[in-house]
Amino acid sequence: MAEKTTVPAEERHRMIAEAAYFRAYERGFTGGDPVADWIEAERNVDRQLCALAAARLRERLELGLATATKNLTALKRRAVSLAADARTELHAEIEKLGPLKQAVRGKIDELAERGEQASQKTLRQAEKVWGEFSEVMQRIAAGTQH
Repeated sequence: MAEKTTVPAEERHRMIAEAAYFRAYERGFTGGDPVADWIEAERNVDRQLCALAAARLRERLELGLATATKNLTALKRRAVSLAADARTELHAEIEKLGPLKQAVRGKIDELAERGEQASQKTLRQAEKVWGEFSEVMQRIAAGTQH
């Protein structure tokens, strides 16, 4: 699921240069400090790129969670045909999904709430929770293949 939402260094540099130029343009190229313009432009561009990464991750998590919920429903139906001990094991794995699903939902909500202020740490945490959720789903799917 991990998709690195970064732009090449050259593209980021161009975006910052353009934003710094427009800061100077807005004040008629008089006064101000080119270094301050650059630093503020860099801050704005990085914030926008992080917001884009957060939005894309949120979309992927929403889609992944919806798909996982459908798959889990199908797996539960398939579990009926399993032997009692396999069914017990499956239900134990399914129980693990509840808190993980809530954690994924919490990260989705956090990403939506933070928007531009979402940090790289928040994005990594969301990816980690999704990875844990996906691992349990894969174990469940593998367990019902027998």
